Amino acid sequence: MKWYKHALIPLAIGFLSFVCFMIYSKAAANTSLQLNQALFISIGIGIGAVPVSFFVEYQKKEQRT
Repeated sequence: MKWYKHALIPLAIGFLSFVCFMIYSKAAANTSLQLNQALFISIGIGIGAVPVSFFVEYQKKEQRT
């Protein structure tokens, strides 16, 4: 996998989680989940997805051999 895919996949996951948090906060009328909290959580999810991306690539290489 190219290096930029290890950055784009977590970025997309973080963005999708941010969108889901914003939809949830609007639908549930939950004022406690504000924009900065949703953004902070989404950044954490995106950063956490980086090692997962490398681990998935490692597992794919292990299965080929």
